[in-house]
Amino acid sequence: MTQKQTASVVVVLAIAAVLGVAVYMQFTKETKPETAIDTNSRQSLNQTEKAVVKQPIPGDIDGVTASISAESTLDTSALDDEVNGEAGELDQDNESINNLENSYDENNI
Repeated sequence: MTQKQTASVVVVLAIAAVLGVAVYMQFTKETKPETAIDTNSRQSLNQTEKAVVKQPIPGDIDGVTASISAESTLDTSALDDEVNGEAGELDQDNESINNLENSYDENNI
């Protein structure tokens, strides 16, 4: 190997070592301690999850079908609310575009 090749190999290895140390330091860095708000929100989420898990399971087929239909009704109403909200946002966007078109007239300039 020539001197230039040897020097370039040494430089490349040194850069790789520095990058390796930097990546290692990033992964071993300690995270910031949790705040009280984060802890409270996590506790409330855990309580909600426990409440969902503790619901009684119906023992007969009619109970299962009733619970499925109740859940599908809730899902349908949530989807309807979401669609209505998005439709309202689209209407507002259309109104603002129409107002912009009415306020800007090329012939008046």
